[in-house]
Amino acid sequence: MGFSVIIAAAGSGSRANLCKNKLLFKIGGQTVLEKCVSAFLTSGAEKIFITASETDFGEYKKIFAAFPIIYIIRGGATRTESVKNALEKVESDIVLIHDGARPYVSP
Repeated sequence: MGFSVIIAAAGSGSRANLCKNKLLFKIGGQTVLEKCVSAFLTSGAEKIFITASETDFGEYKKIFAAFPIIYIIRGGATRTESVKNALEKVESDIVLIHDGARPYVSP
């Protein structure tokens, strides 16, 4: 039985007091979000849905354009709304939900 992944990444990162979303900062040559997503790319997920704010939507699309199993979904005003928006696109019976600001998840 297959599974899908939702990565909640539609926040602004405002608590970090940075000039842009903390998920777009690089660690070792990859953005925080790319590090997070990479674990799920090797996990056997059928589809990966990443929620994005309006501000970051285009940047996320550009970063993940080469990955046909990754879908960028417009987030909502809250994390709950963002996850709901992504859940509406999921077809799998099993869904893993992860926070994009936690890049050191293992496959």
